[in-house]
Amino acid sequence: MFYNNLIYFINLLNISQRDFCRKVVITEAAFWKWKTGNTPNASTLKKISKYFSDELKLPYEIFEDGKALLTKQFSQIVPKYPIKEEEKPQEPLSFDEIGKAIININENIIKILKHIEEIKK
Repeated sequence: MFYNNLIYFINLLNISQRDFCRKVVITEAAFWKWKTGNTPNASTLKKISKYFSDELKLPYEIFEDGKALLTKQFSQIVPKYPIKEEEKPQEPLSFDEIGKAIININENIIKILKHIEEIKK
């Protein structure tokens, strides 16, 4: 049950298992032990629950301090839904995009200054 819930939430977040391990600060070896039926200790269950709660904007209480990950089938409780666009982390702008934005700002400033000069005349 635990491993199925883990994979379900990882898929909802559309992240890799490796990224999940990095973000939650667990070893990939621990992750693979869970695949064979082992379960994490209580503090790790809480940490995983907190991560999924924060990332998916779910109330932490549904995880019951992590215990629910062992006993509930979350694919039946938490619907599949896309993360809202504004909640997704944004990719940083490329240098090219930044340069274009600066040029656009400069052009607009020049237009405004010209307009101000025309008004003064």
